[in-house]
Amino acid sequence: MLDPDPRLVGHSIALSLEGAAKWVSPPLMPPDGTVPAFSALDLADRIFVSFSGSGSTVVVDTDAGGSIPLIDGATAAPMTDLDLSYDIGLEPANVIHVLDVRLTTTAPGIAASDIISVILSPDGADPVERLHHASLFTERYQGEPVPEPSTGLVLLLPILAGRPPRRGIDRL
Repeated sequence: MLDPDPRLVGHSIALSLEGAAKWVSPPLMPPDGTVPAFSALDLADRIFVSFSGSGSTVVVDTDAGGSIPLIDGATAAPMTDLDLSYDIGLEPANVIHVLDVRLTTTAPGIAASDIISVILSPDGADPVERLHHASLFTERYQGEPVPEPSTGLVLLLPILAGRPPRRGIDRL
């Protein structure tokens, strides 16, 4: 539960998909100083992000980008979890995906958030198949630990609380 900033009451909050990249075959335990070899996604790698709210489902993808309305008219009441869904066109093995998103609001005087990097690791039977250490390394490289994709409400923290700048993947 999160108490919203009073300036957000009555205003909308949206999530904008700004970019995406992948790191193919990262080292299992990247040594310090490693620079992830991010590359652009192929059409087969397309990732769909969806959110069901206000009676409808909005879907954006990494090929076209777009914005997802999360809250239409924030209230002063505490907010609960906002569940975003992620689907990858080609289920990866040995690939880490990074989505760069930004939060925006219609509230005057509140700027869009800095880039928030969401790291998607492959499924697997054990930490090696899930690229656990490489994913943690990617989090540190991107600037700080990031929320798990299933905890969408945590994504609101940059707008509500402010945060330091982060690296995006726009350097491809």
